[in-house]
Amino acid sequence: MIWRLMDHANLAEALLREGKYRAAWSACDMGLATAPNNAALYVCLGRALDGLERPEEAIAACDAALRLEPAGATASAAWGVKAQIFTSLDEGQKALDAATRSLELAPQRVNALTLMGDVLSWNGDLRTALPFIEWNWVDEQRRCHERLGALPVWTGDDLRGRRLLVTHEQGYGDAIQMARYLPFLRARASRLALECAPASLELLRHAPGVDDVLALYAPVNIENYDAYVRMMLLPRMLGVGPEVIGTTPYLQADPQRITTWRARLGVDGDLRVGIAWAGNARHVFDFRRSMPLELLSPLSDVRGVRWFSLVTGERADESVPGWNVEPIGCDFADLADAAAVIAQLDLVITVDTAAAHLAGALGRPVWTMLPRRPDWRWAGNGDATPWYPTMRLFRETRADWSTVVANVRAALERLTQG
Repeated sequence: MIWRLMDHANLAEALLREGKYRAAWSACDMGLATAPNNAALYVCLGRALDGLERPEEAIAACDAALRLEPAGATASAAWGVKAQIFTSLDEGQKALDAATRSLELAPQRVNALTLMGDVLSWNGDLRTALPFIEWNWVDEQRRCHERLGALPVWTGDDLRGRRLLVTHEQGYGDAIQMARYLPFLRARASRLALECAPASLELLRHAPGVDDVLALYAPVNIENYDAYVRMMLLPRMLGVGPEVIGTTPYLQADPQRITTWRARLGVDGDLRVGIAWAGNARHVFDFRRSMPLELLSPLSDVRGVRWFSLVTGERADESVPGWNVEPIGCDFADLADAAAVIAQLDLVITVDTAAAHLAGALGRPVWTMLPRRPDWRWAGNGDATPWYPTMRLFRETRADWSTVVANVRAALERLTQG
């Protein structure tokens, strides 16, 4: 019976990670039929029911888990699910209370720590949230220590006369968002080098404040630097006030690349709109933030629009019959090419991926479609963000993109008709 129980729990967990909530629900039911007192399966059931927009039943499943195991890691997970449900129900204080209880029950549990950061951010308290959010990148901290351990970590002390290495292992969008902090750092240091993914090198080589760029994981001569800092820590260390995060544009497209792409984009009088429906498929929550292109098909018959796909990678070849979306993203060599194209578009419509950050950093109009529980940086409500003044947010109110797409279509029609 134990192996069957483990199979059901593992199966439910795997299905939940893929966003297959109904199948996960079935796996939980089968497991609970043979082991009705297994609290962990009730937590998985709560997550599945939450994903299926059945909040009352999801809370009941979590409460069942808590009756069976009122303390420990499983109880912490149950309170965590409740915190997310209360957030979706717009019950911010209940969400914060549940997240607090989750953390009290398992103060070293990384999921409880990051959840607290999410809930605080969704409630609009980003400054308090940041130390918790940073637990998302604890593995990066370990890897940096292994690679750069002999180099001191910069903790905010005086940088005058010192050479600073800024390193970044996270996503492209993260690097673009955090690049706004580099000139503030450079004003304190004698020299600043940025270590980032190869696809970001040419985009960030000429970013304000950058003296040198290094490809991530290439050999580093630590004798060239006096300290290093991880890029994702900069919001906490340098602030999240409007004088920092509201300054745009802070990146520029390469003029030579703009010229190269100009002929491909053409000038025909139509509104030139870039569209991105999918991000990096390896992202742990990609199933939440990305969508099939087919779901965006209601946009296809808006008149006066010329569409360009900004999607790269394995999903770049998606298409919808009768909708002419020119696949330009698959020809990008790197993010500098993407910047050169976006700089010439009238609008970008995108899910929460690097295209959103790049358009915002370039000061271009961008409409970003967000899932009902977005990433920490987008807070929990409103259609504007201080990170990017030219960005408009379109938020899911439930786990269904149809309302978001309808709102985007209505806004696009107003734009083309205005």
